[in-house]
Amino acid sequence: MENLFKRYVFKNDLFNDSELESLAISKFAETQHRVGSLKEPSFRSKLVIQRARTLCREILGDYDLEEHYHSCRFGKRASVGVPKRDSYLDSRLAAPLSGSHAHIKWFKSYLTSDSKLEAVICECQKSDVPNYAVCDTLTLTNVPKSYKSLRSIMPNTTIGGFYSYGLGRMLQRRLTNVGLDIRRLQMRHRRLVKLFSRTRTHVTADLSAASDSFNWSLLCRIIPRQWFNHLNLGRIRKYKVKSSKETYPLSSFMTMGIGFTFQLQTLVFYCLLKSLQELTGLKGLISVYGDDLIYPTALHLYVRQVFPDLGLLINEDKTFVKESFRESCGADSYCGIDVRPFQPEGCASMLSSREYELFLYKTINGLQKRWDKVEIPQTLRFLQSELISCTDTILQVPPSYPDYSGVHVDQPMKDFLTPWAEVTADNNLSFCFSYLRLCTRNRIVVHHAPFYWDKLRDPAPEKDHYGEEVDVNYIYARFKRELFRWVKSKYPPKNYRSKVTGRRLVKLEATIASKDGSISIIRQTGTTNTWN
Repeated sequence: MENLFKRYVFKNDLFNDSELESLAISKFAETQHRVGSLKEPSFRSKLVIQRARTLCREILGDYDLEEHYHSCRFGKRASVGVPKRDSYLDSRLAAPLSGSHAHIKWFKSYLTSDSKLEAVICECQKSDVPNYAVCDTLTLTNVPKSYKSLRSIMPNTTIGGFYSYGLGRMLQRRLTNVGLDIRRLQMRHRRLVKLFSRTRTHVTADLSAASDSFNWSLLCRIIPRQWFNHLNLGRIRKYKVKSSKETYPLSSFMTMGIGFTFQLQTLVFYCLLKSLQELTGLKGLISVYGDDLIYPTALHLYVRQVFPDLGLLINEDKTFVKESFRESCGADSYCGIDVRPFQPEGCASMLSSREYELFLYKTINGLQKRWDKVEIPQTLRFLQSELISCTDTILQVPPSYPDYSGVHVDQPMKDFLTPWAEVTADNNLSFCFSYLRLCTRNRIVVHHAPFYWDKLRDPAPEKDHYGEEVDVNYIYARFKRELFRWVKSKYPPKNYRSKVTGRRLVKLEATIASKDGSISIIRQTGTTNTWN
């Protein structure tokens, strides 16, 4: 039951909002104090670090400035000076570009190789040269994680996010070359936990405050000098809390919110584990996805001794060695069987009839993904009765549709006891059905150039971990997608006519989805040629 409601916050829960915020802030401060006061590594740990550095150098190779330039992208979330509600590309470039002194200097050098971006920034800012805002302090922000804790992140500066995202992409490509394809590793770990929960030949381990536990000294010992200098460039060493203006020293080399954090911690953990394996001579698979580690059971004795020497704390509650239970990347397996319950996310709040209907569909589909209908008949009957209380019919949709759109069924249902919405088939053997759809408000785009620059930049296909290029048709399809949603202008000019024919034209305006949180739920009709 605790796992079932782990990600849902009730009205009168264990902690209120202010208590959760205080706990997260104090926990982060304790981590900074611990990381900043680490002692010199022991002799055995230095042997592990020495071998890990060699492995890291082999994986990374040489740093390529041109590759870094081509890999950089502006973020889609909040950054310093750009709140989440205004985190559109044109709004981000219209504000003064925030960054540390070193990042601003680097960005000015970058603009010499990308004159189009410089022109776009000047257009958005309505100035002759780009405007910058120097930032030397990041703000600690806490986001929902579970009913008893929040996750601490630090939104980066605008230029810092651009710079660190490029480094993260470079690290990701090099990890792919050694079989750690981050795009596929999550699903791979979910398959492996089923196997290892039966064989118990491998450990699934998790760490506490993993991304915050790396300090400057540890990474300086492991990362080759050329790469370390670029990772360290422009790093901001102070942070503050939203509710206070006081600043504190940031002992962590990186935090959640920096563009290369996930890739870098994957690389370092992998090198440390491979180093231990080579030094001990133990055989077995090693796989790392962030701080989710999989390694041979016999290696765990050495991991428990060396990792704490380096300031890396193993989370004993989420590390499984002897039991027939394994957990990694959102999958819980016991003796080869998936035993993770459905975990609804959200906070207690009053819902409208349509919002409640959507919530019920998500709950039903979430339960049906983990249990067969015959295992939870009473639960499903109760949820269906709740649906009937707020709507006339229960919508049924193909399994490929979103969880909130209706109840997923393998084939259209007809039942006298359950008021299923009717599904019809036309002469072309197409199914016609009703479903719920989420619609966001349109935001009119004033400056189109930033989006075109971002869309058309570097369309070259990337290579997969076998060294082969990705299908070119996939690249073309990705760029063929519509960039804007064009809608009729509410206030068209009276003399908006064609210069060729003289006929009056309908003025269209470019829009993108709004990020202000305003979402409407509509019921509409859809068609499909194949149901399942």
